[in-house]
Amino acid sequence: MQQFKATTDGPILYAVIAGMQYKSVNKGRKAIKHGYVKVGGKVIVVPTFEVKMGTIIEVHSEPQMFFTNVRSVPFEILYEDANMLAFEKPAGWLTASPDPRKRSAFSLMKMWMFGRDPKLKEVHFVNKLPKDASGIIVIAKNSFTRSKLQENWNKYPKRYYMVAEGTLPEDGIFGKQNKDVEDGFSIPYRRMNQGVKYVLVRFEMLKEAFSELLSYMEMMEMKVPGYARRGKADRSMGRLGLHFFAIDIMDLEGKDIKLKTAVPREFLNLVKKNLIKS
Repeated sequence: MQQFKATTDGPILYAVIAGMQYKSVNKGRKAIKHGYVKVGGKVIVVPTFEVKMGTIIEVHSEPQMFFTNVRSVPFEILYEDANMLAFEKPAGWLTASPDPRKRSAFSLMKMWMFGRDPKLKEVHFVNKLPKDASGIIVIAKNSFTRSKLQENWNKYPKRYYMVAEGTLPEDGIFGKQNKDVEDGFSIPYRRMNQGVKYVLVRFEMLKEAFSELLSYMEMMEMKVPGYARRGKADRSMGRLGLHFFAIDIMDLEGKDIKLKTAVPREFLNLVKKNLIKS
């Protein structure tokens, strides 16, 4: 085990690279993500975890995590602090289930979190996504944090990528423009890529009206791959063409936390292989 102090304030990744004299960023990133690094007795697996100058960092020769049926970090962790953790759920995974016998993204993360930190008493999922969608899932480490996050969830700006069959102008609105309509919705979008058969768009949504939006797209004869309320779903990607890629969250201390992921590669490939128009 090697121990050293962070020489500046900033992400632990750069402190580890400097302290261990690694020649590549990737080597430092792997050491952190695979559980070799500890701060204050806790394993740190998020490269962007902030440390202060003088913080004592330990880098061990073996992973320092103890798992209960989960041998490594199940999914990509985007952010973690004392009260919450955010990870990226892949398509095809149920977010969570009241049935403990059902395997879900949350149950897997829960096992890993308890195995890593025996002092952890409780964890709760904050948001859910459709099974065949991908994107950001937030876990609260105590009921107070969960309550506060869920209370404000519909106030946080949330951004999505969606693939649909058809063509669209560069900017527009999904749904009814009259926001006073009780059962209506109005979602401005920006076209990112237009192919001959499919279009990739980006939009922001406060309230998560997934089923309403997907049904609306089907009604407008712009089916989203992986979804069909009537008829047969388009299986061109083998998943739902919806990805929750970014959210701005306010933590309990009033700090703005920006979570962001990349456009799924299969979204780009589906549009590109259908001849993008210039």
